[in-house]
Amino acid sequence: MSIQIVLEDGRVLSGSNLGMTGMLERIAELLPPPQAKLAHWLMDKCEHGYSIFDGFDLRGLTLDDREAFWKVAERDLQRRVEIHGPPQAWGENHYSGACLIRLLEMRASMLRGEPPDAMNDFLKPFDFDGTMEDLDDIWFPTSQ
Repeated sequence: MSIQIVLEDGRVLSGSNLGMTGMLERIAELLPPPQAKLAHWLMDKCEHGYSIFDGFDLRGLTLDDREAFWKVAERDLQRRVEIHGPPQAWGENHYSGACLIRLLEMRASMLRGEPPDAMNDFLKPFDFDGTMEDLDDIWFPTSQ
């Protein structure tokens, strides 16, 4: 089973449950207090290995939440490099790190103005239907 995250231009990161939940848990742990609701929502969705959660669309988050998400993702990569060395030294079992690198590579491609097809794990970009993520939709009330 895999999890997908749709970026702002519709390109999609798709990764294994193990890698994606590990990456999202780290991001949730690093989010600042103003994004506590987003952090709780992400941790809730990771609670049971995303067994029934298949992903989300970043465009469905507020601008502040998206900015915090990206800032924390960059900081997480910096911390991983400080602890484990360069990504080439991480080994093939560092699934969450591989997902994080791919996510940030996709974002860099997007920021360079490259079309979504330049780096996309799906055949075509996803259209955004305008639906915002409901951060009050908590499945496991005991998750922190």
